[in-house]
Amino acid sequence: MATVSTTTGTYLANLFNPQVVADLIDAKLIDKIALAPLAVIDNTLNGRAGDTVTLPYYNYIGIAESVEEGTDIPISQLTQSTKQVKVSKIGRGVQLTDEAVLSGYGDPMGEGVNQIQMSIADRVEKELLNDAAKVTTHVYAVDGDAFGPASIPLALALYGEDIEGTKVLLCDADFYAQLLKNDWIPASEIAADVRVRGVVGMAYGCQVLVSNRVKNGNFYIMKPGALAIFMKRDTLVESDRDIVNQSTVVVGSKLFAPYVLNEHKIIKIVKGVDSGLAKVTLAAAAGTNSGDTVVTASGYTLGSGESYKYAVGDAPVKVVAGETFTGTAFTSGTTQITAAAGKYVTVVAVDTNGKAVAAGAVESVPA
Repeated sequence: MATVSTTTGTYLANLFNPQVVADLIDAKLIDKIALAPLAVIDNTLNGRAGDTVTLPYYNYIGIAESVEEGTDIPISQLTQSTKQVKVSKIGRGVQLTDEAVLSGYGDPMGEGVNQIQMSIADRVEKELLNDAAKVTTHVYAVDGDAFGPASIPLALALYGEDIEGTKVLLCDADFYAQLLKNDWIPASEIAADVRVRGVVGMAYGCQVLVSNRVKNGNFYIMKPGALAIFMKRDTLVESDRDIVNQSTVVVGSKLFAPYVLNEHKIIKIVKGVDSGLAKVTLAAAAGTNSGDTVVTASGYTLGSGESYKYAVGDAPVKVVAGETFTGTAFTSGTTQITAAAGKYVTVVAVDTNGKAVAAGAVESVPA
């Protein structure tokens, strides 16, 4: 049997050029990121050293004040602050046997490259939304039963005088179905004004984008320029041949820094419990003294510097991921909580800055 020449023979590796594939991914990556039109894309970090980006922003001078006739208008100093953003490395790979490449349906190698591209885009969007959930200052929380399309204009009121301009609502498919019955304008009638690929229509002045990344009624309304994507390194695609099992591994990676450029351009809508919070499972039992309840927390492990706080109310307290929670110090299974029958105890895990990271609620069981 003749042996295939390593110099003149054609191997799979000869047909796959990682650099060409990397360029292909970079060329199409921004199109794959649905939120890209709402983000500032910056490539100036390419080739620069360091794994942390320091980004400047201007502080708000504050709301205008009422001025009496003949008095001076208050003068505010325009100041600038900085935020540090950690550069993330993300990647995904596929491994294809020779049989899969040569006998598989369609173009397995091309499909693998396309899947890597989509995977990177998905991760970029996920991290952008995670950052948005943590820093957003405009949060509209509503009880689950009262939540519906009519909640959108109420949430938009958080923009105040900045309500004008392009706005994009990210919601799930179920809420989209509800919007179709309320103040709905189909995409064909707003085509000239569409800013984001995939917009399905407009409701209450918002272009609507259906996304699987928002769930449980935790939606976002964003304006262009709310986000930023700083590219640290272009997509790197590498391949390697495994001669033992005759397969080819293709791996793609990218270095980038996701960033919320202007949190005031983002409104987070919370239906009931914020899905951005980890869940704390609570069990209540009668306390030592009359009227006291003892609550035991489980299902969540406190991280470094984290602690529990609690609050008592007629209903579970609405808690949003990243918001400051000012409650009373709580120790699981020990703290005697005074709470009458029918009251609810909400327990929140907070970080070193007092920001909520996990929560749970349970009805009191007073002694």
